[in-house]
Amino acid sequence: GNLYRIIDRRYRGLRPTWVSVNALDEADADSRLSQPVFDRIREGAEILKCFWQSYRERVEKTVK
Repeated sequence: GNLYRIIDRRYRGLRPTWVSVNALDEADADSRLSQPVFDRIREGAEILKCFWQSYRERVEKTVK
């Protein structure tokens, strides 16, 4: 839908696009964004994988 149109317009215009996604791994990102959107974002991208434990989970365990 709308996200694909925005990403595709920037992709075709050779415009830089920054994206941050809360995902467990690349397959999860593909599922959340849809394959066409993730494909456009991934092409020529520098992907920084930050798969570490959630800070919120640590705080919730401490509070209980």
